Amino acid sequence: MGFSVFENEIQRFSNPTIVISNWYDDKLFRQPTHEEKLAARAAHGIKDDRPVIVTLGNCAPVKNHGAVFRAQQILLRTRPDWFYLHAGGEDAQQTELTLARELGVAGRCAFLGYAGDPISVLWAANVFVMPSFREGLGIAAIEAAACGLPLVVTDVPGLRDLKATIPDGFWVQPEPAAIADAIETAYLRFPSGSAGNALSVRTVFGIETGAKAYYDLYNAHPSSV
Repeated sequence: MGFSVFENEIQRFSNPTIVISNWYDDKLFRQPTHEEKLAARAAHGIKDDRPVIVTLGNCAPVKNHGAVFRAQQILLRTRPDWFYLHAGGEDAQQTELTLARELGVAGRCAFLGYAGDPISVLWAANVFVMPSFREGLGIAAIEAAACGLPLVVTDVPGLRDLKATIPDGFWVQPEPAAIADAIETAYLRFPSGSAGNALSVRTVFGIETGAKAYYDLYNAHPSSV
């Protein structure tokens, strides 16, 4: 959990809690070498230096992926090779694919469905986007930062919790123009990725940090174990 969940528990249920943040697998999610990044891009059919956006997560309406397609439409007006790796299971009606076709951006998107290998998807990208209307903590954003990606995320509960940890991130309103502007800025400012993001999340959300927090909690309250 994160502090947004903590505040929700207090405000809605008067339930005080102890915050221990989720952690990620810091042995798997890491910044790739140049060769690993090229291989990941080639695996997804990206054999040139075009800028690549990625989202990683389910396609529920709260995830607001439609804003990314609309942001991509804006970006394509000035640079025609922006590409979008869309990783996440769609609904049965393929609502998001239909929207991409209506907006004329489907040819610049790869709909990957459920990502069995999320690391290669993240390694292939240049900018991670999470345009959600709300999140619990945003573990996919943490994993993306661990892979050295600059983040473009919405300034909403859950994702705000990452502001103190992510040095190379952009918090925006969940609407296409703001998202498009932040994506372009992130790409231009961090053309080689963000080593700062990778280091920071490892320190705060790595396995050892999380495990120690649970150990300290149980050690302080042995009668509750």
